[in-house]
Amino acid sequence: MSGFTTPLHLVWGKTSDATVDHPLTPPLDASKWETARVTIELSRRTGDLQTVAYYEVSDDGKDFTFGATLGPTLTADGVTVSTSGTNGFETLASVPSRRFVRFGVRARNTSSATSVINVGYVSIMVEPETD
Repeated sequence: MSGFTTPLHLVWGKTSDATVDHPLTPPLDASKWETARVTIELSRRTGDLQTVAYYEVSDDGKDFTFGATLGPTLTADGVTVSTSGTNGFETLASVPSRRFVRFGVRARNTSSATSVINVGYVSIMVEPETD
């Protein structure tokens, strides 16, 4: 499978105490994936919204378990690429034993104002590397 990019999605964070997970891809058959490089772009951010890419794994494509975050946290409009591994390709722990993976963004509002919801638009690009 070659890489792909999602359309822009509206994401939000409500409080600094909790993150909000926003899955951005459908379940993907990742049975032959070893690593992936993930790029996220954050735009039109309001307030103190922070985002970081993540992935989840599943045996059946319906019930997902958190895998790990990927790359640095974006704290302003811009682009970030996963930085671990070789050339940014990060090992997807648990994926070889699981059939499906999906990618998304975790968002958090770091403002001290608890009644404020901050938003932004995010697109994610995934470049898998197969075995």
